[in-house]
Formats: sequence, structure tokens, C-alpha cells
Amino acid sequence: MRRALLALGLGLCCGPLLAQAMAPAVGRLFTTQEERLQLDAQRGNASAGTSGMPGMPAGQAPPAPPPAPVAASETPPPEPVQLNGEIRRNGGKSVVWVNNVPLESSAARAKGGALSVPLPTGGSVKLKPGQSFNPADGSVHEAGR
Repeated sequence: MRRALLALGLGLCCGPLLAQAMAPAVGRLFTTQEERLQLDAQRGNASAGTSGMPGMPAGQAPPAPPPAPVAASETPPPEPVQLNGEIRRNGGKSVVWVNNVPLESSAARAKGGALSVPLPTGGSVKLKPGQSFNPADGSVHEAGR
């Protein structure tokens, strides 16, 4: 009985140490200063030569959304506009996702964290990330509604 308790106690104490010793090394999580400078230089060169989106090959534009079919007798109601998210960089350039399409933007944040989002019909509306605007009735909805 004593031997069983001793074995159980040693297993509980040494088990986590043994598991940690057998785990693979994670390695470096972040870039070195030299790698960071190289990435910044590449980003600067890519944006200076083209007006493409980050992560896309030079000269390639993001795909345009497919046109909605229009009936001859009636005009369809305007589609809702959703602000999916935003990425801001140190250099001042930012990318916003509107209706899952990335757009370059230099829009400044308004009070409360809202951004001015362009509407397809012209004009703009202030939305926070995750909100959508329904042009049919002029209402703003939170994500999931």
C-alpha cells in the first residue's frame, strides 16, 4: 500500500516535468530587428510601385464582386453595407474590409471608434467594425442581427 502511494505521488510530481522535457522547442516567436527592417523595406517597395492590396501580386487588383441581376421592371433594393474590419499600419496607410472586399483607406476614426464608409450610391455612413448599414431604411445593425 505504501509503495502504491509513493508511486502515485512520484507520478503526480514528476509527470508535468517529464511532459515538459519531451515537448518540442517552440523557437523564436517574433522576427529579429534585421528581419523586421527587411520586411518594412519590401512593404515600402511593393506599395511604391503599385496601388495593389497587401498580400497580392504586383499589378493585380482585388476581385470585383459579381453584379447583381436586375429585373427590367423594378429596381432592386440597395444591398446592406457591412464594415468587416480594419488594419492600421505605422506609416498611416490602412486597409478596411467592406462587404468582405479589402479597400485602401486613409479615413480617420471618428469619435467612438467609427469609420466613414463609402456607400455605393454615393455619400458615406459612419460604422464601427462589425456593424452594417441598410440603405433601404437607413438603419444600422450590430453584427449577428
